[in-house]
Amino acid sequence: MRSGILFILLTLITFTDAKAQLPPPPGPDSIAIKLQLRQLRKEDSLKAHTYINRILTAGKDSSELIVNKEHVLRKDGRIRNSYKNIPSYVAYLFLFAFALLAIIVIIDRELLTQLFGCLLNPSQLIGLYNEGRFGFNFLNFAFDFIFVLSVSVIIQFVFFQYHPEYFVWIAIFTLAAYFMKVVFIQICAYLFFDRRVAISHSLFDLLFTRLLGLVLLPIVFCALYQTLYGMVFLMVILFVVTLCLYLIWLIMLLLKMKLDRVGGVFYLMLYLCAVEVFPLLIILKNFLI
Repeated sequence: MRSGILFILLTLITFTDAKAQLPPPPGPDSIAIKLQLRQLRKEDSLKAHTYINRILTAGKDSSELIVNKEHVLRKDGRIRNSYKNIPSYVAYLFLFAFALLAIIVIIDRELLTQLFGCLLNPSQLIGLYNEGRFGFNFLNFAFDFIFVLSVSVIIQFVFFQYHPEYFVWIAIFTLAAYFMKVVFIQICAYLFFDRRVAISHSLFDLLFTRLLGLVLLPIVFCALYQTLYGMVFLMVILFVVTLCLYLIWLIMLLLKMKLDRVGGVFYLMLYLCAVEVFPLLIILKNFLI
């Protein structure tokens, strides 16, 4: 019994000493650690490089989208370019002007054709004035409104495109200048010639402005709301064409007054420059400056 217990104790002690004398388990090799760290660095570098490429690619795509968007918005003749800078009340004024034109056609359809015929036969205009059909009544005030609206819109979008709040003042100024010119013509013609010349010159001035308003109304409306060409570019063309027509009308008026033996050519040229050209130059100078 005792020998058995001693044998067990000796066995335990021997096993313990043998376990204590065993070498420790081998640790990881240093070369393997270096290779593992190098692999982790490569993976981290690859991830960082991929992330940076994604950022740059996203920024490039977004910048290209912004450039393309600006290109679409600023492309000449896009419809949003036309609509963006036009106040909504301008469309209502145009609708009102077209309604007035329809009323004119319903009330007196022949008046329109007769007015255009007066360009070739000026004596017919005096007959319309004596009949009371061409002067200052409802139909003729409608012609005046159409002219003032067309010219005001052209001035607004040629000189003050980015100031839509000026439109009311431009319309008031145009209306005032329109009637002041008629009065100024009558006063000057009466002082330098006689009452007959004053009435004749005033009537021809009204004829030109009213017919010009009828021609400009649909053209200006289409220029504002079209989608093919730049709005400002078309407005400048209309402005130049209007000035050219005005000069042609001055030449026709000079020839008409010369045929009526109102005065000499030089005297008539001085009169027309004082009444027609100089006020126009002053107005253009104020707008351009």
